[in-house]
Amino acid sequence: MLFLNARWQAKAVRFAFNFISMHTLFNNIAVVFIIATVPFQSMESLFRLLQIPTAAVEGNGRLTLRLFGNIYLVL
Repeated sequence: MLFLNARWQAKAVRFAFNFISMHTLFNNIAVVFIIATVPFQSMESLFRLLQIPTAAVEGNGRLTLRLFGNIYLVL
């Protein structure tokens, strides 16, 4: 994925998210792995390209992003 431009990276990651959402046993592990290996400059640009809506900013200042289904990423 390092050799793809940002547009194709987003398409590849979106495909991976859709594929993983069908296999609930591996959701948490795979989401963390994909996010850790995508070479984007900032996670904000990744979520903007993937058009993943932000869920909320919690009281403790953490940003919670809804990835898909009931899978959330807390930053």
